[in-house]
Amino acid sequence: MILARLDTVRWTSKPVRATCALLAFLMILSLYRTSWTSDQQGTSVTSQAGQSSCGQAPQDHVAVILKTGASEAFEKLPTLLQTTLSCVDNLLIVSDLEIDFHGYRMHDVLANVSPATKDTHPAFEIYREQIRLRDAGAILQQLSSTARDQSDSHKAAWELDKFKFLHMLNTIHREMPGKDWYVFIEADTYLVWPNLMAWLSQLNASQKLHIGSPSFMAGTKFNHGGSGFVLSGPAVRAFATEHAGMAQQWDERMSKECCGDYVLALALTEIGIPVSGAWPMLSGEQPIFTPYGPAVWCQPVITMHHVDSNVVDSMWAFEQQFAAQQRPLLFQDLYEHVLPQGLPSSRSEWDNRCPGSVFDIRDPLPEDAKISNEACSQACDEIPHCMQALFKEGECKLYKCFTLGKYSRGTDSSDVDRTSWHSTWKRERIKEWIDSHASCTAAWTPYSTDNARSGGI
Repeated sequence: MILARLDTVRWTSKPVRATCALLAFLMILSLYRTSWTSDQQGTSVTSQAGQSSCGQAPQDHVAVILKTGASEAFEKLPTLLQTTLSCVDNLLIVSDLEIDFHGYRMHDVLANVSPATKDTHPAFEIYREQIRLRDAGAILQQLSSTARDQSDSHKAAWELDKFKFLHMLNTIHREMPGKDWYVFIEADTYLVWPNLMAWLSQLNASQKLHIGSPSFMAGTKFNHGGSGFVLSGPAVRAFATEHAGMAQQWDERMSKECCGDYVLALALTEIGIPVSGAWPMLSGEQPIFTPYGPAVWCQPVITMHHVDSNVVDSMWAFEQQFAAQQRPLLFQDLYEHVLPQGLPSSRSEWDNRCPGSVFDIRDPLPEDAKISNEACSQACDEIPHCMQALFKEGECKLYKCFTLGKYSRGTDSSDVDRTSWHSTWKRERIKEWIDSHASCTAAWTPYSTDNARSGGI
């Protein structure tokens, strides 16, 4: 299920518990590395996947940048590396610790953070501790693997992560220079490789481009990191050469902001590279939370976010089967794969809200719509484009998209009465809409500075 951002977890400047958790992780990592064999060591490993699932498009001009951290790599990376990322010839892993993993070098992109920031920001205590523990590798095998309290290290890892966004541009320019395209994903991002390559072939690599799934913070547009984003070669080279030293110049500002993807947008905009979007092809949702319907149906799927190993395995198996169709995988196909029997009629203790206010129906509701689930559902019946309803005492939400959602009871911290949501879907209406849109031609979303993502972070 969704791996939420961990900014609500408490972290202190005393990394005692975090150290135990990190020691356990590095011990397992050290042991696991000895059981993994690879013909190639270094920056990239040549694809071993079958051409039927990965396609045959030349990829020397494309590099994929996987941003991760020492605290999550062991759990999340193996499945990605053995599935969708097995298609990638030029893969660079950037992290907060320099170490070999699965035949790859994880590059420490925080090494060049300004000394002043490292000395004053508390998250760098964990960064320094990671380095000390790695260098004392012989001790790791003597430690217990029962340390499970990772609350401190999770918070620290989140704080460290934002500093990677600018500094990794210098690293990729040094390690993988001269590429036309640099595709950035995270450890819980799924990448549909054939669709990515088909899309990039339509773009002009001579322009300075920053394309992703835009969101807004304080009125400023930025491309959400977990959804994946693309920088053209000229954009990376402009940052790393024409504006050398810019990453360190932004370190102090980064310390005060919540998110690295947001600051990346500010920095690139400052040097004349605006934020462009290609939502929904670059998506911030996993399949069961995707807002299917008129806005999200015939577009090719390029990325999905918040995917765990089960979703990755399922998607990879689906891609293997789908490859025989020799066409782009669309959101229509994704819906039919995830929900072959369609959606239910109703569920109690269930939240089916569509991510993004653009899908809300804002028509005036009858006075009694907020009194009962039946009245809320009836209000949806009376609006032709309403596909589903969500009710909680005193609230009725109607949507013009359809999605499955998740179990929900008392998950809203503001819901002191722990009242649960009740979800309703208009199955016949949804089926009629799907049947009337059964024939889809791939609708590649033109990138634009006006495009904005509608999904959640």
